[in-house]
Amino acid sequence: MKGLIWGSVALLVVIASVLTYLLLSDPDQDFEKAVKNEKLEQTITIYNNKIKDNDKKERKAERFLLTEMLQTKKSFLNKTIDYHTASKKLKFIYDTQLITEEAEKIIAEVERLHASHTAYKKGEELSGKSKHDEAIAALQHVLSEDKEYFSKAQKLIEAEQVAYKKAIFDELDKLSGQEKYEDALSLIKKGLALLPDDKDLLIKRASLEQFREEQLETEDLLYKDKVKNDQQLLAINAQLVEQSDDFKQIYPDMIEVMVENHTDKTVKNYTVSILAYDDKGFPLKLKGPNTDKEVYELKGQAKSAFIKSGDTYGKNAGWTIIENANIKTLIACVVEVEYTDGTVWENEYYPYWQEEFVEQPLPSE
Repeated sequence: MKGLIWGSVALLVVIASVLTYLLLSDPDQDFEKAVKNEKLEQTITIYNNKIKDNDKKERKAERFLLTEMLQTKKSFLNKTIDYHTASKKLKFIYDTQLITEEAEKIIAEVERLHASHTAYKKGEELSGKSKHDEAIAALQHVLSEDKEYFSKAQKLIEAEQVAYKKAIFDELDKLSGQEKYEDALSLIKKGLALLPDDKDLLIKRASLEQFREEQLETEDLLYKDKVKNDQQLLAINAQLVEQSDDFKQIYPDMIEVMVENHTDKTVKNYTVSILAYDDKGFPLKLKGPNTDKEVYELKGQAKSAFIKSGDTYGKNAGWTIIENANIKTLIACVVEVEYTDGTVWENEYYPYWQEEFVEQPLPSE
């Protein structure tokens, strides 16, 4: 009987305790405690069961979450907590989905500031290694809203710009001395990406561009001479051949171009360009057979020539023209060659020759 009495008493005590807890339990405090302990499931359960649909309690819960986020941001800026801890807490509050818009904004602010802090530390480290350009690039990502590092970053940028500019000009002196103007201009381009308004660099660029232009002209002239001397099939002479004085309609005048094979291969076919001039050296238009078109540059094709290595070809052969139009001088240049082995050679000198002579007066000797 006594056991039964004591069991009943114990049950009554438990029931009383539960009822007391339920009556005295504060859902706001429970919610806040769950948030501080970062218990996501518990936080959402308390909100849904004890706070939701109560406008006053909802607003209080949202204010508390916003205050927690702002305090977390402040603690991060004050360095009382690190970025990992702050990020974890902010993400937890965002995951409650109770103040999404505000949470996204604060998280973005903290992310930007963290990136700014990281940029400063990286720039400082690169500065210590004398990697001036990389240091400047990093420090330029420090935000103006970053009260801790922005002023420091600006001062360090100024110092690094001076050091970087000196390093650039030291290297430019070396490159210019070696006439490596292309490399020097590339270096200036890189420098201007970080120092876009630097007058000294802009003036130096203009000077180097002039040197590079002169250098390219010299290189082009040297290359022109090289390809001129390396022609595989060389036009050695061009002249007008009058086949008949009285029967030109049957035996029209002919342009004869002599070529010489400077290779160890046999020429099968080739194309040659021909220009004509009057007695004053001015260019004349030519008109070939079966056409009404007159052109300054007449191109003739020679088929099945079979010119062996070292041989000349073209005597008593050529291309007829309708009228000679007072031709005094003819010049020619080979455009392209096809060999019997199937290979093709395109004359690299031809574009130079074309630019120099086509529709241009003959240069005075």
